[in-house]
Amino acid sequence: MKHPLHGLFDSFPIGGSVMRHDEELRALAFHGLRNRLIQRLTTYPELSDTPYTAYYDRLEKELSAINTHDLESEFIMAADCVMWAKDKGIYCSPGRGMSSGSLVSYALGITDSDPLRYDLLFEYVINKNSCNNLQFMFNFSEERYEEVREYAVSMHGVNSKTGKQRHFLDYSPDTYHESSRYESDLRKTGHRDDHFHSISGDRALSLIAHVQQIVQQDDPRFNINRVRDDDGVALEVAVSGEMDWILLLWGHDMLDVDDLGELLSRFQPPDVNRLALALSVATNPDEKFVSAFMNQKSHGVSRQYPCAAVSKILDESYGVIVYQEQLMRIICEITGYTMDQANRLRKIFGRKAATDIDLEEPLFTVAAVGRGVDVTAAHQIYNSLIDAVCSTKSKSQALATALIVYRCAYLRAHFPEQYAAGFNKISHR
Repeated sequence: MKHPLHGLFDSFPIGGSVMRHDEELRALAFHGLRNRLIQRLTTYPELSDTPYTAYYDRLEKELSAINTHDLESEFIMAADCVMWAKDKGIYCSPGRGMSSGSLVSYALGITDSDPLRYDLLFEYVINKNSCNNLQFMFNFSEERYEEVREYAVSMHGVNSKTGKQRHFLDYSPDTYHESSRYESDLRKTGHRDDHFHSISGDRALSLIAHVQQIVQQDDPRFNINRVRDDDGVALEVAVSGEMDWILLLWGHDMLDVDDLGELLSRFQPPDVNRLALALSVATNPDEKFVSAFMNQKSHGVSRQYPCAAVSKILDESYGVIVYQEQLMRIICEITGYTMDQANRLRKIFGRKAATDIDLEEPLFTVAAVGRGVDVTAAHQIYNSLIDAVCSTKSKSQALATALIVYRCAYLRAHFPEQYAAGFNKISHR
């Protein structure tokens, strides 16, 4: 049986007519969003009174920007590959790269992060006037990623790294350095012995896939992708140190494991959104940034800014700029810039291009003063944004990591025996 998106890369007839790519994407996106919202109500029944017009308005806006840059085929192609993998029972990451901020990606099943629930920016990637290196980056369960790569090549003529002239799919299992944190033989009692193993990055996905398969033997309807994101027991496990091996394997292997564990233990995230914040701070290599954040958090107050709207943007992070998306929103709020202009300025800050930074400051200041900000305060905010940019991360990326950590933690917390069996299987291959 073919999966719902099979063959949609080429135009296909519906109702006796041939649909263009923009029509295909629109139909698929609205159908997918409807299914996502139905599932959302099943998982979170308390949200039954939530107005959903914001979702449809956002979808319309995204589809318009995608159409402006003629990117419909990229979204359809990405969705086709992911849905093919899921149809074959191949576990896929919840989405990496900038595309995670897109509601269209979420509607098509390319990603699992609801951008409205988690406050993610589509403009971080695509605006009406620019496209900032659209990326669809995925990881698949280690033992079967080659099947997906072969499908992408045969179906769409792309290799594992590029599609057309843009980065399209990253299928590689990305082997990282050996983790000295996690002892691999987890007994059914939950204790760990003194034996260490090297685990490649995608083994976290393999672990989820194996454990889910074991759980489904008793409960065929169980789907780890559909569990609530605010399970208290799972969140405790996520910051307990038991999931640190995932962070170490996913590019944070230079961190001191004791410092990482100690930092995470000081967080009590109520949901995945706050877990992403905790992981972003704990894995940040900038000690000055981490110290400033933890100081703000320990006092339970947020740093106050001259503009109340800026303070509101940073409420979730105790007044400290943690995410690049926050920085963009602050620029927009202070100056009235569009998201496109804000993203351009963010990239200038990131490049540390002194000449460009000097040229942009008077423009920023004039715009800020025009919106009622004091000249001195405008200068202070401008300089604080420059200082902050190198310590910030993409929230879309942070959410993707947090979802993987959370799902592993959920399985560890609620299905310890199955988790032990699954971990033993992947660590002895």
